[in-house]
Order: sequence, then structure tokens, then C-alpha cells
Amino acid sequence: MLTRIWEGVLRLDEGEVLPEDDFFDLGGHSLAAAQLSSRLEQGFGVHVSMPVFMEDPTLSGLCDRIETLQRDGNDVETRPSEDLRAEAVLDPEIVPQPATDGTRTLEDADNVFLTGATGFLGAFLLDGLLSETDARVHCLVRQREDSSEMESIETNLRGYGLWRPEWEERIVPVAGDLGEPLFGMTEREFDALARGVDLIFHPGAVVNLVYPYSALEAANVGGTREVLRLACRHGAKPVHHVSTNGIFPPGMVLCEEDTDLDDLAEAREDGYGQSKWVAEKLVREAAGRGLPVSIYRPGNVSGHSESGASNPRDLLGAVIVESTRLGYAPEVEGWRMEMTPVDFVAAAILHLASEPAAQGGTYHLANPGPPPADEVFDLLEEQGYALERLPYEEWLQKLDAAPPEEGSPGEVLRGASPAAEELWEENIYEDSNARRALGDGGPTRPAIDEDLMETYARYFARQGWTEAPAALQETKRSR
Repeated sequence: MLTRIWEGVLRLDEGEVLPEDDFFDLGGHSLAAAQLSSRLEQGFGVHVSMPVFMEDPTLSGLCDRIETLQRDGNDVETRPSEDLRAEAVLDPEIVPQPATDGTRTLEDADNVFLTGATGFLGAFLLDGLLSETDARVHCLVRQREDSSEMESIETNLRGYGLWRPEWEERIVPVAGDLGEPLFGMTEREFDALARGVDLIFHPGAVVNLVYPYSALEAANVGGTREVLRLACRHGAKPVHHVSTNGIFPPGMVLCEEDTDLDDLAEAREDGYGQSKWVAEKLVREAAGRGLPVSIYRPGNVSGHSESGASNPRDLLGAVIVESTRLGYAPEVEGWRMEMTPVDFVAAAILHLASEPAAQGGTYHLANPGPPPADEVFDLLEEQGYALERLPYEEWLQKLDAAPPEEGSPGEVLRGASPAAEELWEENIYEDSNARRALGDGGPTRPAIDEDLMETYARYFARQGWTEAPAALQETKRSR
């Protein structure tokens, strides 16, 4: 029974799942894990929480857990809740040494350290650093057996149309792991890195909305701790920390940039939000010890407003792609699509990092006025797509009957989708600090309008994720 459930959730053929197989090695992801939990409850009458599942996410391990729960009852899986306040304590030895040449801004930096360079936002931050400064950029990259660190960086940049061969001499790959003490380096290597850089950007994190705190702590909390350790050695190095609007709980409604973090300590139940809360708390403790830090909280980061280059793991992008492919769009009462193009997010961070007056602030980069989802679908219809509106559950049935192609963003919806109430948390992210600091010569947030949707539609079609809309096909024929 369990094998059949795995095959259904993961869309695998009969016989592909073996007892020792790991759910996530077979292509499972956070949304699929949520669907798995639901089907286990229906099929076996037990609830297997994500923390329990993560202890051994193999087929045989899950089978053993189900039998234990059926025999002893669900109370055996009870775990004490995480004491986030206890987790958010910075090591006493992480104290900034005085800087010899004052606090630097990006304008003054000769050597920058960047985490997350092989991610989506990280790629565009790296692009901006190389395009707008003369600095050398030291990029933390996990070692892989099939490619060098430099190849991993280049492949990621190429994937978004950002690679330039002349940049290779200014990119310094740093082999390391965000989830290991000292990034997995020797003391000597870590010390040399600390001596060699003078400014830090830290967008690197494991983004997973289903994993428990315990599975994310090493990279998201431990990695931030090591970033702060690096920043405090051999002169204080300013840290530009990318947090998330996900530290705020659903239903808070008005979320202000200067909200006291202590008020949110028990607010999030998801492991990702908890891990980012602890990480931001550590950053603030370092600031209290004298380390110059700035904090940025983006929300849903969408594709580039000019090229359309998009993160293939973006949930909203997947919904848009699959709606245009299927010819149906989901209706969810009150749903607003919070999205902010990646070029604005990256440019805003780099601009604020260059302004002395902006140092030390907390900035919301999420869209404070997201459009209703139905308006976004209207904009897509103006491109020539025919999008019949369906209740969300019926839309999911259409999606299930016509699964997306491998490599398409729709794969994040494969076999599982968020509940309707999880699509929109109704929060509004007040951004007065960001608007004030960006008001003098900073980048302008692109509007979510017909032009942006046309840009995204063109990109999606070029990638082969969906058909080009009729309006674009007519334009091509007329030329």
C-alpha cells in the first residue's frame, strides 16, 4: 500500500520504488510531502508529522513508523516544540574586532563574500556586483563530484542569461558548505577568507516550507552563525543579511519593518519561518555587539522584469505556467499574488548597500500592494490566452489529469499542491524604510501590468513550458 502511495504522489511507474529509497532522492519536494502526509492519514489512519518523517524518509523507515503509530497510537510521535529563544543565542566569542578603515559600503569594497551564488536571487546579486562594481566576488559553493565550483557558478548564471566570460577572473570560488562549522573549512582556510574580504552578502539558505526546523537549522541558522563569525574576524565587515517576510505569521495583516522580533518568537509553526526568525535574531544580536548589519526581507521573488528569466521552483510561476498550458485558471476567494521581480530585489539590496545613510536598517522588499489573482489572469488573457475560471479544487483535478512535462515549473505542483488557504496569508508588508531609502536615485519597483505579463509569457514560451499566447504569435507572423 505504501509503495503504491509513493508511486502515485511521485508519479513513478510500478516497480520503481525500493524499500531503501529516500523520498526526496526520488524527486519528492515540500508540496509532495504534504500530499504524502494526507494520503497516509487516509490509507492508514495515522498522522505522520514532518519532523517524524524526516528522521528516516525512506520507504522502509516510513513503513516502520506507520506500524509503530498503529500499534502505540499517535501520541508516540509527539515532540517538544522548538525553543527558538534558546536557539537564538550567539556564541560569546563572536564579537567584532574594530575595523581599521571604518565601516565600508559596497562603493568602497574591493573583495565581497557572497553566499547563495548558485541560487536564483544569488545569481542576480552576483550579476549586479560584477556589473556595477570592480570588486572581486568570493562565492561560497558546495563541492560536487560532477563539476567544479566555478562550473557550478557559470552554469547557474548561464541558466538565467547572465554569464559573461570576462567575469571569470573576478569570481573567486570558495569550496564550502553553509551547513558545516567554519563552512567545512580548516581553521587556517577560514581565517584566510576572513582576512581577504571586506563586505558580506548573505542570501544563502535552504528554502523549504515543509521541512521541520531540525532539518533546516544547520544551513539556515548555523550558516548565518558562521557568516557572523567570519564578519567579526580581522576587522568588522558589514553584513547584508537576506531574511524573509516569512518570519511573520499568517493573519498578522500589518507587518512593519521595525516590529520587535521577540513578539514573533512563537508565531511561526513552519520550520522555514522558524529558522529564518532565529537567523535574523542572531544577526540582530551581532549588531548589538557592534557589527554593522542591514536586513532585507523579500517576499515571493518573481522573474526578471525585462528578460523574464524565472526561478523554475517558484510556486506562483508554476501556477501561471500551468494555467496558460491547461487553459484554466484557479479561483480562490481573496487571493492576491504577491510577487516582486528579481531585478528589483537585487538592485534594491545593492543600492542600499552602497548608501552610507542606509546602513543598519531593516527593509521590506515584498510588494506592499499585490494585485488580486484574477487581475493577473485578466492580464494573461490580454496576451491571447483563453483562461476559463474554475474553483481551485476543480483546477487541481485538471492539473492532475494533465501532469506537467519534466523540467517545467509545474513540477513543483506534481502530485501535490498547497491548500487554498495557504496561497494567500492576507498580510501587508509596510515598507516605509525601503521607500525612503530608495527614494533618492534607487531602483523603482516594476508594476504588475500587461507589459510584465507579456515579458513572462514570452520567456515561458521560449523555455518550452507553455505555448506562446495568440497575441504574440500574431505579432511574429506579421513581422
